[in-house]
Amino acid sequence: MMMDMNLIIGGEAGQGLNTLETLMLPVLKEAGFHLFAAKDIMSRIRGGVNIVTIRVAGQEKNGYRKKSDVFISLSNEAFAWAENRLTAETILIGPADILDKRGAKWHNNRTYALESKPQGAEPMPINMVVSGLISGLFRLDFSLLAEKTASLFGDKGEKRLAANQAALKAGYFQGEKIDGLEVERCLDAGERSLMNGSQAIALGAVAGGCNFLSFYPMSPATGVAIYLAQRAGEFGMVVEQYEDEIAAAGASIGAWYAGARAMVTTSGGGFALMEESISLAGMSETPMVLHLAQRPGPATGLPTRTMQGDLNLVLHAGHGEFPRVIFAPGTLEEAFHLTQKAFNLADKYQVPVFILTDQFFVDSYTCLPRLQADGSENTYHVVATESYYRRYELTTGGVSPQGIPGHGDGVVIANGNEHDEYGDTTEDEQLSQRMPEKRMKKMEVLAGESLVPGFCGHKEYKILLICWGSTYSTAREAVELSSRDDLGLLHFSQLWPLPADLDRYFQKADKIVVIEENVTGQFAGLLQQFFPGNYFESMLKYNGRHFYVEEIVEKLEAL
Repeated sequence: MMMDMNLIIGGEAGQGLNTLETLMLPVLKEAGFHLFAAKDIMSRIRGGVNIVTIRVAGQEKNGYRKKSDVFISLSNEAFAWAENRLTAETILIGPADILDKRGAKWHNNRTYALESKPQGAEPMPINMVVSGLISGLFRLDFSLLAEKTASLFGDKGEKRLAANQAALKAGYFQGEKIDGLEVERCLDAGERSLMNGSQAIALGAVAGGCNFLSFYPMSPATGVAIYLAQRAGEFGMVVEQYEDEIAAAGASIGAWYAGARAMVTTSGGGFALMEESISLAGMSETPMVLHLAQRPGPATGLPTRTMQGDLNLVLHAGHGEFPRVIFAPGTLEEAFHLTQKAFNLADKYQVPVFILTDQFFVDSYTCLPRLQADGSENTYHVVATESYYRRYELTTGGVSPQGIPGHGDGVVIANGNEHDEYGDTTEDEQLSQRMPEKRMKKMEVLAGESLVPGFCGHKEYKILLICWGSTYSTAREAVELSSRDDLGLLHFSQLWPLPADLDRYFQKADKIVVIEENVTGQFAGLLQQFFPGNYFESMLKYNGRHFYVEEIVEKLEAL
């Protein structure tokens, strides 16, 4: 019995791979398996090559594996794109003409032709045939598959539902004939939730009291907006698509000013347009929560692929100097809790808080324990203003009392010009120095609240690996699989401000290697700037694809 099986399906846009994933993931989860699923997709409406990887296991496994145990190819081109993930042991499945044309070099006694066009009949929807085949491979209860299909296509008419059911049965019978793929079941799978990164961010926002979301569509960030828009009534929130990213950012600032808890979701190109508004939030000390799902740039770049290339953008975004916080969750649980935390920090300190994810993270699915909001209540810091209310009162810690219009007797001014304590524009020499100092005092307090990075591996390490954001699960599994006994792994889920006591980790190491998905080693450069007594090497990947577990293991063995 296998503990872990990596299933890869390759085909064209338009062949229904997304529908297949939508159907099969909950079926496999309810059948008792732990799942991790990731996409490798082209920016096409039709054609091209899309790859879906589904890792099926008897226990939690969220690393991105390279090796394919089963490869199902629905197009000629998919073989070329997945070739580096195939081995002599890979089970190959696909239409006979594709196997003959592309699979010859891999032909072995584990190659199976997929039949989707019965003799004398119309072709069946191939994604439904493959869904049935996968169910047959895992010996699932067919009634579970049929029930899920009915719930998914029940409103499409009886004729289409019947065609889909027939295709499922045809695929199921073919999958049953393939032996040797029995995978151990996950004992608590039924108690877990199936979720992707977009949903985790969205639910974390709800947990943080978010009641207003503004956005302009931009992959890969739009999934957060779609999820919340579909449930806006249930969550008691307003979700609004604006004419552009500039308007979306401005609306978010206006919502906070009026007393709402708002979030913006965007990607790198949209974020670039929002920078003037981010500066306005910094000067006016208006809270802001912004989710940025990274993709490769510059410009349009690779709009449907992944990258960690926007750290420096977010760290230095906006003209002038003002405090900020940057989170980069490594797991879906972290995404949920850090998004909730982002709202409370933004509200408390009246600063922009950024949540950095990427395409791999937001589009990946996994099974996780049911999420619970933090035990602490959300903190709200709005005060009832008095007639002499000073919006920008000079305080010891830099945080001034935050009022909203109509709540009290005072006038609430949010000024993008430099201002006095009441909010009126000023060019006074002393105030023009004291106000920036007041704003930056918040950084001292925020640094004291910075999250300590998580550690795993050998306590007496000689090589310290550092990762941030979505590389965590893959890097952690690579450390576990490596034959080396001198590795420690430090994962940062908060990138700014940095904790003050990181030297205690660095001084123990003979070598420090930062794993990240960008060209210039942006986080390594940040660490080098603030801890110059150490040398930070980089392990980089920047072709729009996520690190594989095996890829990192190979690099670790070569260190």
